[in-house]
Amino acid sequence: MKQKKISCWSSFFLLLSIAVLNSASGQGIKNFTAEPVKFQEEMKGFLMETDKKEGEKIMEAFAPVWAGGKFTADQQQAIYKTSNGMLRKRMKAFPDFRNYILALTGFAGSNQSAQSFSGWQASLDKLLLMPAKYFANYMITCNNLFRSNSLYESVSTNWHSDNSNYSFDFDTLPKIVFPALNLVCVSKGDSSVIFNTKGV
Repeated sequence: MKQKKISCWSSFFLLLSIAVLNSASGQGIKNFTAEPVKFQEEMKGFLMETDKKEGEKIMEAFAPVWAGGKFTADQQQAIYKTSNGMLRKRMKAFPDFRNYILALTGFAGSNQSAQSFSGWQASLDKLLLMPAKYFANYMITCNNLFRSNSLYESVSTNWHSDNSNYSFDFDTLPKIVFPALNLVCVSKGDSSVIFNTKGV
């Protein structure tokens, strides 16, 4: 009789454990919906599940860009594809998706062309075939670039272009090509300029 009781309790805890595991694995999004309103809602929920305050702040900036026609239907399809690719790579809401959404918001405000988006997207597609750290590092670079034309930032130094006339390419890694710029360095209150240069 005692053995039967132990066996019953063992079965109960086994079933409970399976239920808990199934519940946990059901949490979080598996795939973003390829529809503008639903995608925005899902992305907001995804970010806010990790950091409610920061997630809400990021999506407040992204929502008018997303709903305001800044991205064409084809570009939106590419964004769904990238977001789902990031999920498959098990990238995290913070910092990975945060940086991607910030980059999209920054891109929309940087007056880049549709051709520029295509070049940028081609780089993202190729990076998603590589280890996730490459994509993550590239998003940080792109955020700085779209926000302030910055090529390099540290606590004490900032190198930036005086214009946003650049294009995207890919070799073994992404390239950002500046055909003509004045390269500005600001460091500890001092600054210098390299005039009429170009670079990758």
